[in-house]
Amino acid sequence: MYDIFFLYDIKKENRQLNSLRHRFPLIKIIKYDNDVYEALTRAKKNSMTKFFWVINLENDYVINDDFDFDYVIPEWDQKYVHVWKTSKDEFNSVYLIAKDYPFTKREADYLFFINKKEISVEASKIVYDILCLELNDNTYEKITLFQETSRTSMFWVLAPECKLLTDLTYIVPDYDKEYVHQWTPINHDLPNLFLIPSTYPVSKRETDCLFFISKKIMEEKISKVGYDILPLAFGDNAYETIRSFKSTTSMFWVLAPECKLLTDLTYIVPDYNKEYVHQWTASNSDHLHLNLIPTDYPISKREANTLFFVSKKEMPKKIFKETYDMIFISYNEPNAEENWLSLLDRFPEATRVHGIEGIHNAHKQAAQLSKTKMFWVIDGDSQITEDFNFDYVVDPWDKDAVFVWKSKNPINELSYGNGGVKLLPKNLTMELDTSTIDMTTSISKKFNSINEVSNLTAFNTDPFNTWKSAFRECVKLSSKVIDGQVDIETEERLYVWCTVGIDQQYGEYAIKGAIAGKEFGTKYINNTKELSKINDWKWLNSEFNKL
Repeated sequence: MYDIFFLYDIKKENRQLNSLRHRFPLIKIIKYDNDVYEALTRAKKNSMTKFFWVINLENDYVINDDFDFDYVIPEWDQKYVHVWKTSKDEFNSVYLIAKDYPFTKREADYLFFINKKEISVEASKIVYDILCLELNDNTYEKITLFQETSRTSMFWVLAPECKLLTDLTYIVPDYDKEYVHQWTPINHDLPNLFLIPSTYPVSKRETDCLFFISKKIMEEKISKVGYDILPLAFGDNAYETIRSFKSTTSMFWVLAPECKLLTDLTYIVPDYNKEYVHQWTASNSDHLHLNLIPTDYPISKREANTLFFVSKKEMPKKIFKETYDMIFISYNEPNAEENWLSLLDRFPEATRVHGIEGIHNAHKQAAQLSKTKMFWVIDGDSQITEDFNFDYVVDPWDKDAVFVWKSKNPINELSYGNGGVKLLPKNLTMELDTSTIDMTTSISKKFNSINEVSNLTAFNTDPFNTWKSAFRECVKLSSKVIDGQVDIETEERLYVWCTVGIDQQYGEYAIKGAIAGKEFGTKYINNTKELSKINDWKWLNSEFNKL
């Protein structure tokens, strides 16, 4: 690392100094008044390294965050002054100079060196100051005051409710610096983003209506008119949360936890409708709503808690749908990582719970992680079918029920709820009794079996996992611990588990596990303590090794 010197013109306040000192505590400040040659000579004299960096920034420029002053000059280039590029494709703000380089006064005063090498890496960029206007501001007073204190040649002004679609990187050419540059948002006809010269003589009339006389209209769409967004979380006191929300815009969106947007929120409320709550209905449900509420709306407790408003305007367009959190639960399944990545590829919003001891504890952890009233559970050995889309919507009166889809068994081709995708109620799952034998049927008294195959349960990945899955299921079948099971179906499934699939991968371990599970379940049919061992992975492993 070479010494770094910052040339500081005492007639100008430089906004970069504090941030550079924070990043590079050993930076040295060389203050000067007109005489750059004298300042550069002092830097050369005070440098303790063979080369030294010199930063000379106009106030419009800042050093890029990823520029670390770590360049090392090769031996064959050491006779040159190295100069780095700016965002205007100029080479005039960052220099690396040899301590023995004999610069002249003319070279120093103009910082233009004869023996130089231009480095095409961008070291600095132009960044203009930004003023964000708020509702009910005295616009004229705020802009003129900011104009006096701004340290850049131009400054951005964002009108109230202006939301940026991209970073503000536009650089004004020198020949255009007398004009106000203005951008129109993508969803409105009036401009809401301006780039104003610091020396522009703004009038009160111009600022009050944000309509400037000497202007340049820009074609690019880099902003939109947008309202603040309040996402509600499951368990929130909706009334208190909405009332305490400090909106900076005239309207604000309220999103229920199950609300998944199908498009950007670009709707703009006409002034004559700003007294109403605007309400959209989900594309797949008549019971869930998305609301756009006036900031000064006198909301009642009943309206907030039901998200059903008296003074409302119903909107016809479908801009969102009802969805639930998707949680992938894995432990030590050999194919868990592959299945997780496959799920993420189709459903990037999915989350994961991994390595939690005990199947009940893992599901309680998933429930705690969920932000929606219901949540999907995908087991670690599940391979989701191509036509399964997690688009089932639960009626409001059924949000305390358990829903289980069918899964296909790769060894004996049985298709029923064992290993299938589940849709569980968050609160009841968090309160789950960990001593129960069959977790799924113990969560709620309301159980729904959905006649649709959701996945292949690829449990036949190795001898132990194959045996374990068959053993656990057949213990539950033979001991009849699953509430609501039909004896004829149970006996048929037990028979298939114990006899079919010897020719499939690890089929012999599935059949051995099924037979052992049937014997264990029959032996301990009413012994909850013994039967609950099937949820202890360590016990299962020792039992497998013993058998």
